[in-house]
Amino acid sequence: MRIALALALMGSILAAGCQKAPGETAADTEGAPRPDVDKNLTLDTTLVAHQCSNCHAVDYMRVGPPIMSIRAAFPSPTPGDVDRLKQSILKGSVGKWGEATMPPQTQVTPEQANAIVAILLAHPPAK
Repeated sequence: MRIALALALMGSILAAGCQKAPGETAADTEGAPRPDVDKNLTLDTTLVAHQCSNCHAVDYMRVGPPIMSIRAAFPSPTPGDVDRLKQSILKGSVGKWGEATMPPQTQVTPEQANAIVAILLAHPPAK
């Protein structure tokens, strides 16, 4: 419980830090790289916030496959890959990673599924 609270707090702090500086317009920051964003923190926060971490760990097997194993399966993701990942989140899947069944994640909106996939694919695949 403490870890979940700490991750939620850190995510809130991270979100607060993404606001524009006084006098800065959206055009000044839109599309600008954010080297200060810790991708692992973003991934961990996302996994907790959307209940992914109930079954998936970042780098070891739980009920479902490790997130980094999923990432490694898509070394050069295509738009079709992105859609398949999104649909697996929204509609569930079976037989893709052994016998485990991933139920549909009805608490996740299509926009949130897009964000989850984008955060996952922002990590370089493990070698």
